[in-house]
Amino acid sequence: MNVKSILKNPLLLGTLLLTGTGILVRIIGFFYRIYLSRTLGAEGMGLYQLVFPVYSICHALCCGALQTALSRFVAIETAKSNDRHTLSYLLSACLLALTISLGLAICMHSQSAWISTALLLEPRCETMLQIMALALPFNAVHACIYGYYYGLKRVQVPSLSQLLEQVFRVLVVTVLFEQAKVSGQPPSVTVVIIGLVAGEIIALLFSFVCFTMYLSAMPREPFYISGFFWHTKQLCKLYIPLCLNRLTLTFLQSAEAVLIPGSLQIYGLSTSDALSLYGTLTGMALPFILFPTAITNSLSVMLLPDIAEASEQDDNIRISQTTGLTLRYCLYIGILFVGIFCCYGKDMGALLFHNVKAGIYIQTLAWLCPFLYVSATISSVLNGLELANHVFIHSLAGLTLRLGFIVFGVSQFGITAYLYGALLSQLLITGLHLLSFCKRYPLPFHAGYTLFRPILICAFCCFFTQTFLKKTAIVVFGSPFLTLAAHCACFSMLFLFLLYLSRNRSIAGIRSI
Repeated sequence: MNVKSILKNPLLLGTLLLTGTGILVRIIGFFYRIYLSRTLGAEGMGLYQLVFPVYSICHALCCGALQTALSRFVAIETAKSNDRHTLSYLLSACLLALTISLGLAICMHSQSAWISTALLLEPRCETMLQIMALALPFNAVHACIYGYYYGLKRVQVPSLSQLLEQVFRVLVVTVLFEQAKVSGQPPSVTVVIIGLVAGEIIALLFSFVCFTMYLSAMPREPFYISGFFWHTKQLCKLYIPLCLNRLTLTFLQSAEAVLIPGSLQIYGLSTSDALSLYGTLTGMALPFILFPTAITNSLSVMLLPDIAEASEQDDNIRISQTTGLTLRYCLYIGILFVGIFCCYGKDMGALLFHNVKAGIYIQTLAWLCPFLYVSATISSVLNGLELANHVFIHSLAGLTLRLGFIVFGVSQFGITAYLYGALLSQLLITGLHLLSFCKRYPLPFHAGYTLFRPILICAFCCFFTQTFLKKTAIVVFGSPFLTLAAHCACFSMLFLFLLYLSRNRSIAGIRSI
């Protein structure tokens, strides 16, 4: 595919732009995590991760579901060239999001003491929750603006806004920590939450200014209050079930976050050790596993409006072809990172976090990668086809299985039970998603070409890495970090080169994955 065809294809161009900025954001986030882990320690990282379930619940109510619903309706109306309708949908979404987020912010701030002691079982989280509540209204409004741009398949503003948000957050936290260090004060987790609020504010300001400039260039059209109410009603029809689905799943994920430290204490760990282990798992190991989602999340964001538009036009061939091609590349990415994390997981944990356990968890969780990336993409497709209830049921089944492992396994066998539960639950979710799609649309699958070929290539790359690269004493510029990065880059290039070399044009056509 040449450059001109990529520039003309909004799905590919949008994915490339989102992926590029997403990778930059993840790279900044990696160094940020390393800085936080060394500044706050494992227990501080555990506290930081512990408050996020509450924020995730509020985000599900006022941001996530509304952004998805808005993106779908904007894509449909754009295909019909109804610009006035798309703006009416955006206004409806912003008013809903702002109303809900303000109510949630007031509740979170006023009930922070009860939430921290009764739900999170950690009184030290009270101040963090009070500050975090301030971020909700800003997050809600700029999430709606993002959803509008995603529906238009114009990703420049959301991409730059996310990058600016991450950079500003890191700068604020770094400056505050350095000031505390100069004055002799101990590092506080509260500073990280202040950085989060600052990032949300700058993201809203940037996206609002860009949208105002975009709006000024559009032709003036009359606004009808009756149309606004109708669009609000249509938006709520999709938003309410999506919100209930996400809210239920977020509640279960929040229960998981609270149950893991509690189950570890039943297993025999102290409160401090349990929080430290939880912080190592969620604050150090999981970010590595989720790094490639910068690519797959970009695909998911761009897929939803594209699939919604194709569904509105009853273009089943386009749905099958787009989904099949996307899933094939998600599998390739997943298999590649299984190899990288299995070969270099321990080195990553020891070198970057000075934590051997983090490296072991990275290696164990590596097997999640193919299922995690494929399930995220196919769930976006199902949402675009108005099958959100299927996504909810499948995710509910997977989370229930994982909670079972936490409640009955972690207390008996330690954190290993959670790692195996996470793998089995993700396998279940991916299988159910694919089954639901294949019942409605054809999805040709060539197992030898799509699955076994990249697995064999990955196995060869692992053998080459262990036999030659790791046994050589080559150190890049005297830096262990640059040496590790060079090894990972060599692994990736070798994998991609062999994948390209072994391609079969007759099998790799767009009609099959």
